[in-house]
Amino acid sequence: MRTRLISARQLREDARCLQRIIRSEQEPGRRILELYFIEKCPVDDIATRLGLSPAMVRRHLLRAIHRFGEERGS
Repeated sequence: MRTRLISARQLREDARCLQRIIRSEQEPGRRILELYFIEKCPVDDIATRLGLSPAMVRRHLLRAIHRFGEERGS
């Protein structure tokens, strides 16, 4: 039971961290992160919807993942 509580707490903290990162981004980064992490859209779909290259979308995602790791202390 304790393991589940710790896991649920960690998930909530991770979600709050991700929300902070998304809010701090400027466009188009913010929209990319929303589409990927919240709406679960694939990279190619995001690129098409926003008129960007898949490489640009990946760069924004990698930067956000890096920030997430830094903020979480990983």
